[in-house]
Amino acid sequence: MTEIVVWGYLACAFLLFPAAACRWFFGGRRSVVAICVGIVVYSALSWALSNGAIWLRYCLDPATLRGPEAAVALFFGWLYLWFTSLPVLVLWSAFRALRRTVPKA
Repeated sequence: MTEIVVWGYLACAFLLFPAAACRWFFGGRRSVVAICVGIVVYSALSWALSNGAIWLRYCLDPATLRGPEAAVALFFGWLYLWFTSLPVLVLWSAFRALRRTVPKA
């Protein structure tokens, strides 16, 4: 049961947040400050989600805590959402660039 809860939690997070990031980063003209704030918020959200998934699983079943997994999530948890979002961000930016170059009918 705990695995289903954790995997469902992560699947929703890693499917919904890249779409929101595309909307935020590519939705219009943004200032440098707004983009930097978006990057920081996205990284903090990634860190909170990855650590939250590990500690949620630990709270539901205390025997599931693995030390290396918790340590990597603690120090590198901010990278998880960026790595999973990279294909979505690249495809979205390519789509936007292609749409800008093709003349409208």
